[in-house]
Amino acid sequence: MKDKRLNLRTLLIDGSRILVLLVMFLVFTVFTDNFFGLNNLTNVSNILLQEAPFMMLLGLGMVVPMIVGGIDLSIGANISLSSFMCAMILKSTGSSVGGIVVGLAMGAFIGLLNGLMIAKIGLPPFVATYSMDWVAKGAVLVISKGGQITGYETYRSIFNNWRGTYLLISLVVLLVIWFACSRTTYGRRVYSVGSNPVAAKLSGMRADGIMVSAYVIGGLVAAVTGLMYIAKLGAAEPTLGNSFTMEAFAAALIGGASFTGAKSKISNALIGGLIMVVLNNGLIHIGVPGIWQDFAQGAVIIAAIVMERGLEKARVREERPA
Repeated sequence: MKDKRLNLRTLLIDGSRILVLLVMFLVFTVFTDNFFGLNNLTNVSNILLQEAPFMMLLGLGMVVPMIVGGIDLSIGANISLSSFMCAMILKSTGSSVGGIVVGLAMGAFIGLLNGLMIAKIGLPPFVATYSMDWVAKGAVLVISKGGQITGYETYRSIFNNWRGTYLLISLVVLLVIWFACSRTTYGRRVYSVGSNPVAAKLSGMRADGIMVSAYVIGGLVAAVTGLMYIAKLGAAEPTLGNSFTMEAFAAALIGGASFTGAKSKISNALIGGLIMVVLNNGLIHIGVPGIWQDFAQGAVIIAAIVMERGLEKARVREERPA
């Protein structure tokens, strides 16, 4: 009987974020007329197909560096620069493949620079990525001269001919990175570096290279997000990603990611992204004014951090021998 109680408590601890998501969905369904209903599935389909894919990728771009004990504050600027570079190629050459390649390369390059500054030079992740945020923001403003790019309909048709394209791309990216981090030797090394980089080096691992690779992956995810955004919006703007860093941070933390290396999971991005879009959408349907929505999101982030601390203590108690 005691073992059953322990298993139930462990299940509740590990599945707490899913429970939060279900409770939020139920509350918004009960207290609003058009959030969800059998006669109104449009809103839910919009959440799943048009909003959640972007938020999940934002969370993923933050979670991967957090696994190695870091953080990436340049995600928003990366999205702006990589997507604008893609749009420039689309406009000048008409090549969708060329635009995608250039955009992904720019995202990976920004991630590479972040990783090198942190792993090789020894800058704290906050300092390195915050500085890169300003560099990338400045670069895209200089390149764009403050203007926007439109008129790349062939590229847009790749993403918009089927409503499920954005969700499919985001799930494929999530699954590939989940597999790499949880089912491969590389993934075990990533978590080893996040747990104890010094011990990882002493054991013969190329800890610096693994840390750099985590930031490159994060940069690629940011670029994918940007390439999807300009397809959805129909315009590439130099300020596109200005608010995305905090949203990525929120999705990661709300999903259960931890500042302590090696304790975050790829699934944190999935759950956190869903919680964020349900929260944002639900607040709109309840009628919460826009000026209060940021306040509500901030309160949820604080609650998520407090909740994570409490769950961590509960896990320690569960693992402690009787």
